[in-house]
Amino acid sequence: MNINDLKTIEQLEQFLTSTQAIAFVVASSKQDICRDIQRTQVIFKYPVLDKVSKGVVVRFLIKITGLMPINRNSIILNTHNIIIGHNV
Repeated sequence: MNINDLKTIEQLEQFLTSTQAIAFVVASSKQDICRDIQRTQVIFKYPVLDKVSKGVVVRFLIKITGLMPINRNSIILNTHNIIIGHNV
């Protein structure tokens, strides 16, 4: 399976709980990380998700980006502002 094949919250949950092999490359720069976060937020319509689904997306982003929970909050909020048209 490829990480780009994940299109639903249920698939993200399976990815997070599975031991199945999946192909992905961890981004190395902050720009790449922000791009991956933005792409994921758009694919899963992050701004309109319920709290539980947002939590699944956040856990997924922590796993694929390698960010610590303290870092991911500011990056997720900043990229969310960019997506909805606010300047940060």
